[in-house]
Amino acid sequence: MSLIIEPDVEVSIAEIAESELDEKNHYAVFLLYHEKTPMLFVVELLERFFDISRETAILMTMDMYQLKQPVKCGVYSRIKAEEKKNAVEKYAKEHHHLVECVIKQA
Repeated sequence: MSLIIEPDVEVSIAEIAESELDEKNHYAVFLLYHEKTPMLFVVELLERFFDISRETAILMTMDMYQLKQPVKCGVYSRIKAEEKKNAVEKYAKEHHHLVECVIKQA
């Protein structure tokens, strides 16, 4: 069962229940640096899966490669964070790129 909050926006009862029960438990999704992953592919991942603008995605990717550190992609509920992580890793595998995401409690 789902509710319509605004036109074109559906929210499932499970999502509402999770957000209420797990309100203080947020999880950050990080994309790990890997030198063999093309920068443009990382930009694409940030845009596609995390709704980050192209300009911001480019800046985040440049920082990631210059500092050789993970980039924080967003903060979500536990279930949504796991969905994002799995979707990114599946997409990367399908496109033959080495990409790893990690989830950490925020």
